[in-house]
Amino acid sequence: MNLRILSLSLCLLPVLGGLSQAGNAESGKKRTEKPALMLKAALETREFRAGDEIKTDLEIVNVSGKPITLKFMKPWTVVPEVWESATGKRLSNAPSYVLDQIVVPTEVTLPPQGTLPLWTMPVFLQTNSKSEAPGTAHQRSFWITTPGKYQLRHTVLLKDCLPGKSGELFANKLEITILSPEPASASRGPSAQKTDSK
Repeated sequence: MNLRILSLSLCLLPVLGGLSQAGNAESGKKRTEKPALMLKAALETREFRAGDEIKTDLEIVNVSGKPITLKFMKPWTVVPEVWESATGKRLSNAPSYVLDQIVVPTEVTLPPQGTLPLWTMPVFLQTNSKSEAPGTAHQRSFWITTPGKYQLRHTVLLKDCLPGKSGELFANKLEITILSPEPASASRGPSAQKTDSK
């Protein structure tokens, strides 16, 4: 009787090994599975000066072949990250001005290739901490900047729209240029008006 049990156990070993390999293959498929959502960012212009306000167009795209239901709190605000292109270093923004607001649980089903626009916090460009921001009262972040080349990056946590999911969505990087301030005379006179009208 003992010999039979031993032989049966030995027969099961290759089967269990095969199951283990199949499990590893399955987990490999999950790791290489294509993302179902994509985050897209865009700007109307890539050149700015101190005193300008940068506002990104950001949207989530369903790149899968089936509908996906997103559950999130509305308004859903995404804060842009500012990075220095030359060094790849993330820069710190000054504290953001945020109004108290009510958020509402929202559910949206995106069809294949459907999009969900997201609200991005505008970035107001300052030359120093005493620069005056626009008078309109809305959410914004402040960036004390100098002329140069930078990147705007946007990230969304999956758990913020797909409860129980982990991971992040990274948008395409937006290369921007901060130009030197215009001379005071550049905004005056007929020649400046001709330039602006083109």
